[in-house]
Amino acid sequence: MITIGLSGCTSAQEPDWSAAQSQADAFTDASSTSENSLGWGSWRAVPNTRSLIDEGSVTLEYTSEARVDSINAACFGGGEARFTATVRMASAGTTVDSMTLSCDGEPRLVPLGASLEHVNAIPFSGGIDEGDGAVIAAVVAGVAD
Repeated sequence: MITIGLSGCTSAQEPDWSAAQSQADAFTDASSTSENSLGWGSWRAVPNTRSLIDEGSVTLEYTSEARVDSINAACFGGGEARFTATVRMASAGTTVDSMTLSCDGEPRLVPLGASLEHVNAIPFSGGIDEGDGAVIAAVVAGVAD
């Protein structure tokens, strides 16, 4: 009798992408009906991204300048993610500090300090710090000129 033993690492368990995206869609849909909604977006985030170029991202662009009053971000699927927003005003940009999101579906207010005026675009980016993957979503509120 020959006995063969297999050993090795188990592969990472991907999250239920459909469920995570559905939860992200519900989060963004809830803000879409607000009169002060300036847009929203979501993307899949996976582990082992090495640079912002490799991370998921979404860019909201405005045809006229906007005032951004708040940004809320949430992560769905388990683990922890890193979230960053860069606010472009005319030709300059300012990066909002990166923040860690627990991927538990709870929205978190991105610290802006004050409303941001004359905004042309807001690129969001982020990736997974812990876990096997998640969907990150962000919503923006304010007033378009």
